[in-house]
Amino acid sequence: MPPSKNPLDRDRRIAVVGRRPVLEALTAPEVDVELVRIARGAPAALRSEIQAACRDRSVPCEVGSVARVRELADEPRHDQGVAARVVLHRVEPVEQVLASTAPTDGPNTRRREHWLALDGLTHSGNVGMIARSAAASGIQGIVWPRIGTPWLNALIVKASAGAVLRSRIARCDGLAEGLERFQRAGFRCIGLDAHRGDDLYASAIPDRAVYVVGSETEGLSRPVEALLDSHVQIPLSDSVESLNAAVAAALVCFHVSNPHR
Repeated sequence: MPPSKNPLDRDRRIAVVGRRPVLEALTAPEVDVELVRIARGAPAALRSEIQAACRDRSVPCEVGSVARVRELADEPRHDQGVAARVVLHRVEPVEQVLASTAPTDGPNTRRREHWLALDGLTHSGNVGMIARSAAASGIQGIVWPRIGTPWLNALIVKASAGAVLRSRIARCDGLAEGLERFQRAGFRCIGLDAHRGDDLYASAIPDRAVYVVGSETEGLSRPVEALLDSHVQIPLSDSVESLNAAVAAALVCFHVSNPHR
């Protein structure tokens, strides 16, 4: 099949490598698996497991050389002898996501909706762990820019233990542009900051909000800072200056989505 000229189609089609992520893709209804390849020298138990999962989904499965497997993989050091090409159906443009959201479920019911946004993160491993926490917490999804943060790749999928394959992703070119669209739809945009802002655990949580995680070294970018409605911080002991971005994002996700709060 020739590659699509539609940027969204290209962004939805990614490589998945490694036993667990490939099996996760093969069991996720939100994912179409186009092709799986297994290295001829992979353990027999792995080959049997993957081939059985492919038969269940009627997915083509090829056994061949390591080189053939790595033609599909963008992270060959992590492929464990198996790779797949998949299409994600929960990656949507921001405007399409917002068209399906509404501030109420009815005349007397406010809908609570919270998203996480990625601002200038650089490490695919961190991005994958953040995506895993977002999926596990039950927040609505991730605002994911095409510029400034690694786009979905095999290492992100692997670091998320496959959870990102099922996540709803609001795709935008630049994050500031995407956040402005969320603001126009009635969302508050709130930045995570290590040293300023309201105490995350003591402040009111808006019904509709996007929480923005900045880069591992620089924090929030200037264009994003310029449009934020407020900041929150996670209270820390005086002996610790800041948290890893993935840890901070996990704390925020589970706090704002806690149904018993």
